[in-house]
Amino acid sequence: MNLAPTASTTASLALGDALAMAVSVKKGFREEDFARLHPGGKLGKRFLKVSDLMHAGDLRCRGGRADTDDEGRDLRDEPQGPSA
Repeated sequence: MNLAPTASTTASLALGDALAMAVSVKKGFREEDFARLHPGGKLGKRFLKVSDLMHAGDLRCRGGRADTDDEGRDLRDEPQGPSA
């Protein structure tokens, strides 16, 4: 079309943000909804619960005395945590 711009990029961004906020207010979008969609962000981490971080299911317990070398080998062989 080869036309000159009708508004600055800053004005376009401000208008887009205003429209996004108006729609989110109208739909009842809350902080908790945003946190659920963006769990890795600062707001998402603020709404984490202990149950979100806990391991569930098969937890191993050993009875009696176990050799510490066996315990260390078990921990190295089975990854734990968020990267598992």
